[in-house]
Amino acid sequence: MITTKEMITPGQIEPRNDMAIFMEDYGDQLWAFDVDDPTIVLESQPDGSWERCAENLSEFLTHNALHESAHTAPFWRASSNVPDSKLPEILTKMQQVSFNGWLWPRPGHQIFLGEGIIADIGPAMKNQSPWENHRGYTEVQIGATNSELLDHLDEMRDIKWLRPLFG
Repeated sequence: MITTKEMITPGQIEPRNDMAIFMEDYGDQLWAFDVDDPTIVLESQPDGSWERCAENLSEFLTHNALHESAHTAPFWRASSNVPDSKLPEILTKMQQVSFNGWLWPRPGHQIFLGEGIIADIGPAMKNQSPWENHRGYTEVQIGATNSELLDHLDEMRDIKWLRPLFG
């Protein structure tokens, strides 16, 4: 299941300007592959330009699948402003998955994976324009296969966790 972005069906992908858009988010971000070398992924930029992604297409699709898993798991917790000092406790029993990185939703997002649990973490954003990174804080989205894997998060009373209504 994809919730944060939308894949374009193969029949609707059309080459334009030496690239073919295959995915978009629900804002204004687009991803395309190079029609001459489909392993190359391009990411749209706010100014309308395109930048080559550090990941090739297969790595990008794997990264995207894991990112979506953190957001579509049956049990989850999310917080947009976690103190960096809390990350070791939050990410206990998880290991970072080494991806070359992408720019969305902002550079610096990482995936962590453990038995039945997955996390997407990245720079927290200030809550006023110009929407720069909030130094010392991280945005955290954690998904799990069962609610017990999130108990250690629920014990952190100093972090306001968003959670599903049931779970």
